[in-house]
Amino acid sequence: MKEVTARSIFLTWAPGFDGNAPITEYTVEFKLSTSSWQESEKRVVKLSTGLLVDGLRPASNYDMRVYAENMRGKSEASHSTSHVTLEAGKRHSKIVVVCNAVPFRFKQSSAEHACIQPIL
Repeated sequence: MKEVTARSIFLTWAPGFDGNAPITEYTVEFKLSTSSWQESEKRVVKLSTGLLVDGLRPASNYDMRVYAENMRGKSEASHSTSHVTLEAGKRHSKIVVVCNAVPFRFKQSSAEHACIQPIL
């Protein structure tokens, strides 16, 4: 589920295969769609599969992606998803979208995979 306001987006995801090592943290990376990933912001989440990304601009399009980390290392980024914040002064809404699993590949071993499924 994704909750959207003028200045925040609540992003959740469902973990998939973890490469036989428990996930210890996730990193959510986000940016304005008009910016490059080099200009992105990052937030770390431990033991949770959701994050309130706040401090955003109203009526703006953001790209978000997630990394998983465990004792084997940090995964490559998931596919990015796009989300639009509401105009200022509008009430928040909850939107439910069904998505396919997003594959992760851990950098230390290309033979191992993990995946998450964003719940938007």
